[in-house]
Amino acid sequence: MRRRTAERERQPEREDEAPATAVAPPAAVITRLQQTAGNHAVAAFLTRQPAEATAGPAPGELDTEPHEGGDASGLLALLGPQEDSTFDAVPELADQADQAAAPQLEADPVADWMAKAPTTNAEYAQWIVDGVTHGFVLWTGKDSKAQMEKLAAGEKVGSTDPSKAEILGALKTIRALVSAKATKWTGDKTKAKETIGVGSFIRGASPHDGRAIDINKLDWTGTNGPVQVEEALRALPAGSYGIGLPFQGQFFPKDEWLDERKKAAVAAAGEGGTPAAITEASLQKWVGTRYTATYADGKWVDAKTSGQAIDRLKSATLKAAITELNGKGYKIYVFPDNDNHIHIQNP
Repeated sequence: MRRRTAERERQPEREDEAPATAVAPPAAVITRLQQTAGNHAVAAFLTRQPAEATAGPAPGELDTEPHEGGDASGLLALLGPQEDSTFDAVPELADQADQAAAPQLEADPVADWMAKAPTTNAEYAQWIVDGVTHGFVLWTGKDSKAQMEKLAAGEKVGSTDPSKAEILGALKTIRALVSAKATKWTGDKTKAKETIGVGSFIRGASPHDGRAIDINKLDWTGTNGPVQVEEALRALPAGSYGIGLPFQGQFFPKDEWLDERKKAAVAAAGEGGTPAAITEASLQKWVGTRYTATYADGKWVDAKTSGQAIDRLKSATLKAAITELNGKGYKIYVFPDNDNHIHIQNP
């Protein structure tokens, strides 16, 4: 009887005791983790530990009333040696800490865009449109932006139908040029992005029905022009290309243009006079051969002569590069064109 009374007297003391706090990780674990994985691993591990326990429910709220614990003798032996098992867990804890501290890789939108492999005309056009967002494409033609967006939407532009299985040559050309600029930038992101100026595109008549594209924004009158054109040509996959270059800078000499020589002959003949024949091999726009001309019955009559337009390029390095590419699976023919652009026709 006295024993039961003593137990009842001790019961309030148990109820008034402060709730137990969460057991802290053993010091041996912390020490070993610090030695093997470093302070950052310790910090990461500790942040994963449970917070201090909060006060439990009142005895009356429990499904089972508080009662004396059972006999726990032998439980420690069942758990095994504490120090060894603690040390065995250190590598796993270090791995967990490293995972918690490891930074998350950020998405790379340019890399994702470059990795896309379009298979239809609409997909090619959309890839090019997206190149504006990524900073590698500029619209320099009056209608090039609207035309490209229509193709991306699967809509016809004049007679050019993006639903056809064959990929438009101009789209393949633009993708190759833009990809080269993007690859160059990803190799050294400290430098500014270089762009491709997408100029006159679809104009109805062949080759401007989707086969050809005019590229602007190069150094047409300076010394860098030939280098930039060579870079563009080397970015193209092996194939057949018609390349139009201007009567500017280090490209074609304007004084060898047949039209200019005709004007000079008319001026020299004077009013009412008959212009002298042009016997020197001369350049003409949009053709790779050279011509002479005679004036008869009030009009000029042109005749093909020997020599090719490429022979008259001023830049020896550009001529050599084209000759080299033509020996490596390319078929590049060159002709004079209008100013301020390179015309790339594929095929």
